[in-house]
Amino acid sequence: MSVKISFDNELAVASVPLTDWAPPLVEQLGRYFDVSEGILQLDYAHLSAENTSDTYNWLGMSLTGCENFAFEFKHAAQLGPIALTLAILGHGSTGIKGSSSILDENAYGAAEEAFRKDVLQRDSRALRETIMAAIAPREIWVSWLLDAHSSERSRFLDDQEIMAALVANTSKDDCIDSLQLVSPRHGQNNWAFEQMVEQHWQHVSDYLETHVGYSGSAVPKLVFSLFANSPTVQTSRWACEQVLERADPTVFPQLIQHCRTIVADDVRNLFLRWHIRPKTENKDNFKECVAKACSTLATLLADPMPSDLALAAVWHDFGNSARSGQQSVAAGLRELPSGAWDREAVWSQLGPAAREAWRQDLFDQVREEPELAQGLLDFACLWLEQTAFAEVEPVLLRLMYDEDHLAFANRLASVGPRQKQLRAKGLVRSGQGALDVEAPVGQGEDAHVLPNVGAQTWLGDPSVERLIHRALSQIEEEFCCEYLTTWGEDEEAHTARLLTLTQGAIGNVSLQLQQLSVTTRGTYPSLSVKVRQPSKREEGASTPAGAPLGADVLFLTRIVDEGKTVIQRATLVQVKKRSGTGSGKRFSSTIGIDLRQCEDMLTQSEHAYYLFATSASARPTLWVAPARLVRNLTQLHTSKASVVATQVRDASCSYADFFLHDLVGLWAGDEDEGIVAVANGNPRLGRTPRHIVEIEVRRQSG
Repeated sequence: MSVKISFDNELAVASVPLTDWAPPLVEQLGRYFDVSEGILQLDYAHLSAENTSDTYNWLGMSLTGCENFAFEFKHAAQLGPIALTLAILGHGSTGIKGSSSILDENAYGAAEEAFRKDVLQRDSRALRETIMAAIAPREIWVSWLLDAHSSERSRFLDDQEIMAALVANTSKDDCIDSLQLVSPRHGQNNWAFEQMVEQHWQHVSDYLETHVGYSGSAVPKLVFSLFANSPTVQTSRWACEQVLERADPTVFPQLIQHCRTIVADDVRNLFLRWHIRPKTENKDNFKECVAKACSTLATLLADPMPSDLALAAVWHDFGNSARSGQQSVAAGLRELPSGAWDREAVWSQLGPAAREAWRQDLFDQVREEPELAQGLLDFACLWLEQTAFAEVEPVLLRLMYDEDHLAFANRLASVGPRQKQLRAKGLVRSGQGALDVEAPVGQGEDAHVLPNVGAQTWLGDPSVERLIHRALSQIEEEFCCEYLTTWGEDEEAHTARLLTLTQGAIGNVSLQLQQLSVTTRGTYPSLSVKVRQPSKREEGASTPAGAPLGADVLFLTRIVDEGKTVIQRATLVQVKKRSGTGSGKRFSSTIGIDLRQCEDMLTQSEHAYYLFATSASARPTLWVAPARLVRNLTQLHTSKASVVATQVRDASCSYADFFLHDLVGLWAGDEDEGIVAVANGNPRLGRTPRHIVEIEVRRQSG
């Protein structure tokens, strides 16, 4: 509401009728000027009537001092009584200072600030109500009261009664103006600011959508204030996505640090965007974006940072947000040869044994922590240069023996940059025993698939055979290495240990074949091994063959097709250990053989074998030889009751070969009903072996 003001240029006096004004405003003016008969007269004779200086108003017009005085007061009068009151009390360059109308020049110097303080004083109820009744975002005097340079600005923002009136009088059309008025600075109260954001969220979100994507300096200050001061914006997933997807790299760090809904996948995506960013673009700006997002996520997480991100953060010097285990792994990785870290000199000083020790140390750090192991997989496939990846790849391949890690690598193979996918696919293929996952697989009755070439058993698939053989070779090596310290135990303990390892290895093979069936939609057999220890029979009891069984282990291989057992074969195995010296560093050159026991086994079946437990030497393998061959070798020795170790070694096969070819592959095995009945646990047929091992291979229908 504009007010009247008149100017007498001859007398240089401005007259303001105050009859209709709110009494609190008249009272404020009466403190510094003489108000007579409801009229305030302002003398401006002290101002020059000539244009002797470069004085311009806000329209760019060159004016004399008197003309500028009249111009400013006419403009203030159009804005209403409160605006004119503040102008008269000294706001702006109105030129009133020095007027003879001022009662006390010293008191007048602080008139505008005194007005603000009176508004804030709850005792000045009438003045406060006058202000609250008229307060609105588009009233220019509101911005004068909330002037950023005023010492009273913080007190106005703290005054919830006045701020509530401003919030109530803010419409959606002027909410942006109002937000700019009450935008908190340096820890000031954000109550009114947040109230406006909540009440006009749709309009605020439209504003953010328009301006977040602006380049650098073009982003309005209000955008930064909204992210810094509004919990509604900070907890909005939509607002966070606007920053992640559209913010310019020059302003991204300032905005993302306030986003409380950022999640690990957001940071992973930023890492990927940075990784694939063309070299022609400035990657340093984006690096700062990733670093700030990473540190923001770290401060928000209640749990430790996901390992793939923690390793990447340490690798790129993004601060120390990793836990101790992650830090140890990261420290080890930084020793790898890489131009980025100039660590070539350190790695080059490590010989083959030291490098293998480094790999074992890395494996030991992650094998008991699945999340850290999978983080290492993700990180290595994405970030390591080829020279470094080649050094750590053996560790990653060892992780593939775990079904969960194999499944995780399989997921990595379908997302992210091409390099990451191919590296993960390579690990998966190796983890599945170098299976030909790209070979055609029958999808129906009419599908024609060429047979695999190179298979050595009825399984017909060299890939499956390699998977079985590798699993048995690993536990065979483990057994031989332990034998250096355990050789003093009796043969029964060694037998139990070997069978336990065998059962675990075949269990892992079966899981990998099952996983492969899912990932390739191929058809693979399932394997199982069950070990049972029958109750002891009378020592020396004979079987229907007329002699004691004479074997420690009876392997029963069962082939099941379409739910029916089509083949059952029994194989006898006697375990003999090679004795060591007191120190365990050397082992005897001969191994004792009980010829009576050997003859008893051969009486039962020609499918009888000896398994010799020995330590790792040039080849970490156990020795398996036919009982008939062992019997013949005893005849070459003077005592007739022992065999020469080197002769047995040269004439034997490994346990892995024996298990794959002779047991699973059916190269050996007796189908005699009597032997099979003993294996199936018929006590009427005489003494049973100490261990019965049932190997079942189930063929899956295509």
